[in-house]
Amino acid sequence: MSQPQKYLSTSALAKELKLQAKDLFGTLQEKGFIDRDNDNWVLTDKGKEIGGILKTHPQHGTYIAWEENIKNELTATLEENKLINATALSQHF
Repeated sequence: MSQPQKYLSTSALAKELKLQAKDLFGTLQEKGFIDRDNDNWVLTDKGKEIGGILKTHPQHGTYIAWEENIKNELTATLEENKLINATALSQHF
């Protein structure tokens, strides 16, 4: 029997990928998984196809969550598009 899939909020996913949340939101938007509707992020059909869902938290309201295994796909994409920032540059030197 398989274990239930673990879901992560976009912010928690960014933390696990060692990214700024705004950068991950931008990447997900560029890939067409999420979009902006006024001041809110909305999940697109493409985002649903790759395992995105809407969850509701009593204090934080509704948010987008992702199957934990999306990390593999995003890591490959992020490596291809990686630009060096000041933090990465300072860590390198």
